[in-house]
Amino acid sequence: MVEFLEARIAEREKSATPRTVCVSGGRPAPEVPNCIGPRGTGDCPEQWTLEGHGKPSRWWMAPEVQAAIRVHEMTHATAEQRFILAECASKRAILELHYAAATYQRKNGRKLKTPTGWYCDECQWDEGPAGEYPCTTLRLLALPYIDHPDFDEAWLL
Repeated sequence: MVEFLEARIAEREKSATPRTVCVSGGRPAPEVPNCIGPRGTGDCPEQWTLEGHGKPSRWWMAPEVQAAIRVHEMTHATAEQRFILAECASKRAILELHYAAATYQRKNGRKLKTPTGWYCDECQWDEGPAGEYPCTTLRLLALPYIDHPDFDEAWLL
């Protein structure tokens, strides 16, 4: 279920993230990331660009450059996009809190190596045999996706 929820959150984030920067140029001209604005017509008020002279091919793919591009693109985010992205961050935080912790049986005073069940460490909720972990909180997070083809009806409350 966690993988299912992470995938749905990632889809929502992707659809809400502004994409206003494109790369122009290429051999022999330098590759230059520049903002085409929220309408894609060059309407960026800052006329934002990064200098590409003397840089190797695909230099703009470096993580630190991509981070700078994302920071600029967020200046074009609408209130609705910012809300959706905050909602996604919230859901990710809930997923991190409600992780599966293993229960172990003890034999002769020693903990067995193989888990005998799973429970939510945040809720301290135990639902029996191994593999039946998702707590009520995660099941509620999954509920809006009931019509998704990968939704498992076993997650229903």
